[in-house]
Amino acid sequence: GDVGGQPGIQPIDPLNARLRTLLEDKVTPGGWQLLWIPSSLPYYAVPDGPFADEKLHEFTKSLVFSAWRIVPKSIAMMTSFDAERQMIRAFEPHSDYMAKRTPLLQFRMDRRGDDGQQRPAAMNQLLLLYPCLRLALEIDPLTCGRRLSQDGRVPSVEAVLKEIRCDVERMVRPLVERYGERGGSQPDESWYWAAVALLDAESGFCGQIQTWLKTDEEQILWKQMVRQKQDDSENESDGESETGFAAHADLFEQAIESPESLRLGAPPDDLYEVLAKVALASPAVAAVRALARLNPDESRETGSCWLPGCGALVAMGFRTLFNLPETMCLVRSLSLSEDVPYWENSLDYCVAGNLQSVLDEYVHVLRESLGLIDNDLDDRYWQIADTIQAAVSLRRVTLGFDDLSVGENGQTLDLKRRRIRCRFALPFGSAKDEAGAAMRGDQVRLAFNSPFRPFVLATTSIGQEGLDFHQYCHEIYHWNLPANPVDLDQREGRIHRYKGHVIRRNVAREFPLTTLPVEFPSLHDPWQTVFERALESRETGRDDLVPFWIFELTDQESFSVVRHIPSLPLSREKERLEDLRRAVVAYRVVLGQPRQEDLVRYLQEQLDGKFTPEDLLQYRVDLSPPVTRKSSQ
Repeated sequence: GDVGGQPGIQPIDPLNARLRTLLEDKVTPGGWQLLWIPSSLPYYAVPDGPFADEKLHEFTKSLVFSAWRIVPKSIAMMTSFDAERQMIRAFEPHSDYMAKRTPLLQFRMDRRGDDGQQRPAAMNQLLLLYPCLRLALEIDPLTCGRRLSQDGRVPSVEAVLKEIRCDVERMVRPLVERYGERGGSQPDESWYWAAVALLDAESGFCGQIQTWLKTDEEQILWKQMVRQKQDDSENESDGESETGFAAHADLFEQAIESPESLRLGAPPDDLYEVLAKVALASPAVAAVRALARLNPDESRETGSCWLPGCGALVAMGFRTLFNLPETMCLVRSLSLSEDVPYWENSLDYCVAGNLQSVLDEYVHVLRESLGLIDNDLDDRYWQIADTIQAAVSLRRVTLGFDDLSVGENGQTLDLKRRRIRCRFALPFGSAKDEAGAAMRGDQVRLAFNSPFRPFVLATTSIGQEGLDFHQYCHEIYHWNLPANPVDLDQREGRIHRYKGHVIRRNVAREFPLTTLPVEFPSLHDPWQTVFERALESRETGRDDLVPFWIFELTDQESFSVVRHIPSLPLSREKERLEDLRRAVVAYRVVLGQPRQEDLVRYLQEQLDGKFTPEDLLQYRVDLSPPVTRKSSQ
């Protein structure tokens, strides 16, 4: 069970039934292959890979409560280690845990040409980071997926890519005819990035892009972003100079300002196919499109530099994610060919993961959870993009433990201090990242309330009151049961709240993509529409808790808040659970009364055997909002 065991990274037996159950539920079924929670409202279906796995379609985050302070740290270390171990072994079966891996999305400079000058050598990586407005605002995977849906099923990703390829070819072919083969007749891979630059340069978006590239707003200035948003500490060296990205951005900007200066050869055979994937799921393009859904008309017309700037900021967060060592191993293990560059591997993962749908759902959640409904549009762009970037690029936490072993003479104990990187699961509270910087509890909560990792959050009673963890979680583990019904109710109330993950999944199951109008308006928010449909379908007499707090399906299986109590055989906790359940009912009867615990205990003693929990419910305090009467007209 040595962390650096050979050959390859060996598993560590948790030696604990509860922990083993958690690993079997969250990691073993394939959760280690996910970089984000699958979308509740996918726009297309993929044929293979982790996002095609039916079991993982129902994957949600897990919140673990324990009364023991050591448990959150133990869960974070053991769960994260097992997930990272499998990610690395998928591509490097004999690699060591402590081996250093050079980030692959680096903006290096090469010496080319007779003058010996350094020139940008990684321009095609900008396909992940450049927020092409024409691709984002003139092509919408949502409307494409809706048009291609048949018989109540979303289309295949191949069908969506085929249609988007036609749109891309219509846009790019005139550019190929105009600028092609000026630099020779050989296939020129510079066409990948140059085509994206030319799309905006030769369109009405040119002025908006140029304004952004020269903006005085440092938060969204493209050239500054790599320095402002430094990657993981081990990713800050190894050949990428501080000015490397700025040089790449300068060359890209030159192509937009002076397209006639480009000397391009013949386009590669797969140019339109690659650009179709960029239009469908490039992090920068998908982020711009998701932000534009906040106000489609204004987003198209204002020409604000904040829209492309914020899209680029989000994409920088994805660059950090795809540069993590374990992510590189995972993404490369899923590639069908070793000849495909890593930036395209990353793009393929974004396509398979329905990234556009994931970001659309997350932006809809953030618009309300951040309280931005009435804010200025540029302010909404910025606050949402900054939140997404912080969540997706969360640094890994390192947690230490003492490794005790018997010395060679059999008479002494050897003590070694070891550290484990944690990102799949984290303890709630303050910790230190790999660079030694403090990571606050609110940073961890922000990431947990996103579709990105951590997927497991372990906490003590500090997390059971006044905090929301419901946005991407509807599964709770009671490592040990609380002492009273108040704490039980508080714990489970953390993940059963307004428009929580379980609510959105049920609403999307009842009103999937195929129920939207065939000609659904481009760049409109699908979640606004599906919740309006759910509201219209509400039974007469139901209050406004439906569908935003409660939404259960009648003709198919509903998603629900899942409660796990990993109690040991013959444990007293099974009996305690039944007592707590009965006590919770009594607690809801006396809600708002002074000295609630004493009153609950009194009711249990006096009414034991005389009233059932169902009888008590008719005496509960009803805090539901007034019923909205439907008009009879």
